[in-house]
Amino acid sequence: VEGDLEVSGGFNWYGIIMVTGSVTFTGGGSDKKNITGGVIAGNEVDASLDLNVAGGSISIVYCSEAIKNLTEQQPLIRMSWKEQGM
Repeated sequence: VEGDLEVSGGFNWYGIIMVTGSVTFTGGGSDKKNITGGVIAGNEVDASLDLNVAGGSISIVYCSEAIKNLTEQQPLIRMSWKEQGM
């Protein structure tokens, strides 16, 4: 995701979530948010739900198997940068 990601309601994800900005979990009543794999964020991840306001629960579980399955199917992304001279 380029930018910020807001997750609300019931949510299930198997794999990696990559976000250039922030990740916020909101709303959802009794709905559960499940992530099996990993979350990489350029800024913060706010998973501190106020159960009186947002409700539900969050489960973020690191899973090397989910990451392995993803990377076996897709070529690895190579990222690099170069500093520009002034």
